[in-house]
Amino acid sequence: MLHADWSRYRLLFNFVAITSRARMAFKDTYFIRIYDDCDPERIVITESPLFAGLSAEDAPDYEARLDRVCRDVGTWNYTEDETCTLASAESSIRFALECGAAALRLGQGSRDGVPALPTQSPWTRGQRPVTINGLVWMGDIATMSRRMRGKVEDGFSVIKVKIGALDFDAELKMLKTLRDIAGGDTIIRLDANGAFTPQEAMERLQRLAPLNIHSIEQPLRPQYAAELSDLCRHTPIPIALDESLITRPADIERTIDDVLRIRPQYLVLKPSLCGGLGCADMLIRVAESEGMGWWATSALESNVGLAALGAWVDDYKPTIPQGLGTGALYTNNIEVPQLRLEGQYLWYRP
Repeated sequence: MLHADWSRYRLLFNFVAITSRARMAFKDTYFIRIYDDCDPERIVITESPLFAGLSAEDAPDYEARLDRVCRDVGTWNYTEDETCTLASAESSIRFALECGAAALRLGQGSRDGVPALPTQSPWTRGQRPVTINGLVWMGDIATMSRRMRGKVEDGFSVIKVKIGALDFDAELKMLKTLRDIAGGDTIIRLDANGAFTPQEAMERLQRLAPLNIHSIEQPLRPQYAAELSDLCRHTPIPIALDESLITRPADIERTIDDVLRIRPQYLVLKPSLCGGLGCADMLIRVAESEGMGWWATSALESNVGLAALGAWVDDYKPTIPQGLGTGALYTNNIEVPQLRLEGQYLWYRP
């Protein structure tokens, strides 16, 4: 019979991470340990990465919901793909259950517990890496310039820059400096985290366009769906939806309808925020059928969740860099020895 228990863990940032939405010194996450009392050698560890203040399921009773899920694990028939993945209506918990069930089906597990990987692929066998983008968090111009130089020196061909927390004129000047540092061959993605207003968004995109920006994530907040749709039709810079995709599994069809109405150029997929792996798969099918690009990004998971994301996205054989370089953000990340970041390449070496 299967059993499960959960624990909360506080991840500590190496620095105060600044976005237009918040300043973060730590992030709490949850781990679920799943094991069979008839087979003590089969313990898997999976992450339920609630994002406080952002996840659709962020509520005071979240831990009570984890209690219920862990009590129900004994009823799982994990050999059936859908049985346990539908056991929770919450994106982060469903992500954890999908990873755990898949890992058990694949025969993963050890006495000490291993991170649950939802697939077996060339990446999980150490045969190829997942290419990732570098990430430059917000800060003053000296700090961001230093971080940009570091990413360029580390060999990143695509670098994502957080914007929206400072005066726009100052940010524009800073971005010009960062473009000079990066050079013309480096691809720059921007992430505004909904910092612009509908009234100012187009003018700001026009001023950013000469910097040869690959894309900008979520220039407007999700509630401005109609304005986002209009912006996507006329934008000089391709727009990627991120926060607009945050949902519960039960609401994924509504989210798909929103995507089809807004028609962005890209989707940024965070499975633990957008309904779990199955819902992220649905969004990818929509994107590809509608000619939209996509990439996957971490929702600041620990190395446990990051390894699961790497395994999942590698199944798609991605051709553009993914946003899975957040493992070095923390001073106390969970050690997953197989997970290695080498420049712009994320490896899993079993």
